[in-house]
Amino acid sequence: MINGWPRTCVNVGVMPLEVLLGRGLACCLYPRAAWRVLTRTGRAFVICAYATGGFVTTLVALQLL
Repeated sequence: MINGWPRTCVNVGVMPLEVLLGRGLACCLYPRAAWRVLTRTGRAFVICAYATGGFVTTLVALQLL
């Protein structure tokens, strides 16, 4: 507690890592819903996440053959 306030109330601009990862995964799982509310940077993240995921999946599948 800082000055009688819990730590979660004091650090307004700081987002916990778990929340950040959860929101990032939600954007990738529901891109159509997330597309409307994301900024250009967020939209670029969604596109890069799909491209990276597809590349890694293809690479692993080729290695298993």
